[in-house]
Amino acid sequence: MSGYKKTANARPVINITIPEELLDKIEDYRYNEIFSNSSQAICNLIESGLKISRREKEVDKYCIFVC
Repeated sequence: MSGYKKTANARPVINITIPEELLDKIEDYRYNEIFSNSSQAICNLIESGLKISRREKEVDKYCIFVC
């Protein structure tokens, strides 16, 4: 992962730009799920989305589409 900044605890740091409405939704999620900070909430949302994406791909392998 060269090209990313690293923090003192050696975790990569990335900067993203998102719409304010999405940030509001992330902050609502953070407080509802009781995360310590936005980074934890965003990482959790990304992990959840990746798991769902992988599951959908697994299902797609076994589905037969009839036209």
